[in-house]
Amino acid sequence: MNKPFADPIVPQFWMNTQALPESQFQINAGGILTEDDLQPGSLFADRIRHTFHNVGLVYVVNTGLTELEPMRRVAQLARGGTMKYEAGANPRSSLAPSVFEVGAPLTAALHMHHEMAYVEKSTASLAFLCRKAPRTPGKGATYASDNLQATDYILSTELGQKLKVRDLRA
Repeated sequence: MNKPFADPIVPQFWMNTQALPESQFQINAGGILTEDDLQPGSLFADRIRHTFHNVGLVYVVNTGLTELEPMRRVAQLARGGTMKYEAGANPRSSLAPSVFEVGAPLTAALHMHHEMAYVEKSTASLAFLCRKAPRTPGKGATYASDNLQATDYILSTELGQKLKVRDLRA
């Protein structure tokens, strides 16, 4: 039987500063989305696509949605379509078409990773849906990072320069 580590590394995702201001990627849906809003070509859809194209991240809040299927449709407005999910370190249950549960215990502190980077055909983008939000701020939060800033930072270090000289990259 596997025993947990006595002294696990607990990731610190929040460093009290944002890589980007929320105003660049957050869209407040105003509390109610209509069927018309969920259609490609709607003003709402255009705003999502524009934000995703310009920033690479869209965070839609205050949708008034409580079911996963319309939430999935909001997510699809950014890029359209889905890919078949056939990978992952953990088996994941399908909650709705192209919507999967995390596949890890709720108490797990999941470290930063690039989703499915180890498979031949990786995802171009991911969407996260929240059916029920925790009441404690920061509890259960999902964080996104800006890999361009992360790469620039690593390359500014001595280690980063050694990696560059050796042509080692992810």
